[in-house]
Amino acid sequence: MEPSKETQLWRGRSFSPYPAELPESVRIKIGQTEHLVILKRIPYIKAFVSWERHCGRFTGAEVLAHAEDIPFFGVINHCARYGLQNVFRRMPAATGLDDYHTLCETMRFLCVEVLPPGLDDLATLASGMSTSRQVGFRSFTSRSLMAELIFDLDSAWPCPRFEARERVFRMLYVLLMEDIEGCSPENLFKGVEQILQNPQIFDTSHTSVPRIIRKAFEERVVITDEEREKLDEYEWARLGPPDSDSEDESDGSKDGSDNQEDGDAEMGEASQRLRPVFVLNRYYTRGITYYFYP
Repeated sequence: MEPSKETQLWRGRSFSPYPAELPESVRIKIGQTEHLVILKRIPYIKAFVSWERHCGRFTGAEVLAHAEDIPFFGVINHCARYGLQNVFRRMPAATGLDDYHTLCETMRFLCVEVLPPGLDDLATLASGMSTSRQVGFRSFTSRSLMAELIFDLDSAWPCPRFEARERVFRMLYVLLMEDIEGCSPENLFKGVEQILQNPQIFDTSHTSVPRIIRKAFEERVVITDEEREKLDEYEWARLGPPDSDSEDESDGSKDGSDNQEDGDAEMGEASQRLRPVFVLNRYYTRGITYYFYP
């Protein structure tokens, strides 16, 4: 019996090139843990489910299995459903900057929306726009990107704590993943300064988050001695002195940044203080290959 025009054969399996509409959510096993995933929130999983259905391995009722584990998928899935303000709460209390690097890289790989639609031209927005712009339900004026996404510089945290945590994570994501060439180092510094001055927006078990934001900032921006003194003052006053290991690391980074700062001072360009983004591509260095089917 020949297959109908609406079906095709692929490796001995018949499948329809136009399968039924995908369900709103599916249960999928990532590694050893089963998750309920809303497909529209995580496009990579939606593409994976679509391919499994095309191949006839998924009908809509069974639990799918993803062969390889995905770092921090439980955290990402929860935050994709309930909001980015839950990122810091769901991450372990002892999490360091390397873990947030992995988290942000995984979110980008899964195509999870972190920044609002229309904020792709970060350099233009961060340096300030001459005209207002409508993005979604919000109207962006000539304020900087940091002022819009994190806090209102004139009102000092007018938003609730949950919204502040969401905006802080967006800033961390920008520092770790986005190209900030053209951004104003002063605007970035003001954002970190406000976070160190307001650690109360985080839970008491996650007081290390402001320090992580500062490390991410110093990873991308060469800071001046005056800026470092201000950040040290706020950090010690609000969070107490850092441990000896982190203090030694900061001393080493200070020496290196001073040398680079001397060279940058000769150029006199603010953009020379910005370092390029560095993504580790952990999925391939660890020998794990993921397939994305459009």
